[in-house]
Amino acid sequence: MSLTPTTETHGEHVERTTKLASDQSDSTIWTAPFWRGTGERALKTATQVAVAAITVSTGADLIPAVGVEGINWAGVASVTAVATILSLFTSLGNASFTAGR
Repeated sequence: MSLTPTTETHGEHVERTTKLASDQSDSTIWTAPFWRGTGERALKTATQVAVAAITVSTGADLIPAVGVEGINWAGVASVTAVATILSLFTSLGNASFTAGR
């Protein structure tokens, strides 16, 4: 890092920094490590949320007295889908970390 004064304006600095971050992010999301990390995060999130939703849906019983038909499967699926989509957005928002950089 240089301690010499610069003539770069704030706008130029923001533009350069944004371009550097954009270039770094764009190239990161097209790598195999990024997609492996994204898939792993999404799978873990989906599994955890599905188990939690089923547990909340059934209460203390592993299988409710009325059987597995008593589980609100549509509710479990929708909550799991939303959480998985949010997990994907998290991966995209922090691509370098997801790719292991």
